[in-house]
Amino acid sequence: MLISEMESGLWVGVLASPGFPIIPVIFIMLGSGLTALWIWQFIKCYTQEHAGIQKTFWLIFIAFTNFLGALAYLLYTEYPRRYKYKSQAIEKLNNLLSRIKG
Repeated sequence: MLISEMESGLWVGVLASPGFPIIPVIFIMLGSGLTALWIWQFIKCYTQEHAGIQKTFWLIFIAFTNFLGALAYLLYTEYPRRYKYKSQAIEKLNNLLSRIKG
């Protein structure tokens, strides 16, 4: 009896079969995700308004270091912005609590 006959659905039998190469599928998915991250950060860097030399540096850095450069740019641009908003939210919460107390 085939696995696909035991389970409801064709994909269960295909994915659970001993001859199905699951490792290459994982690597293809990982590579596609990293490539999408690389393209997304490259476009994001190109469209954001940085100073001339800073934009040139980041575009060259992202282009030549692939997903590692894209990850570095993501951390460079996103972390300070989120940290700033987080500190503002904490400050507003503290102001609200101080008004409630007294």
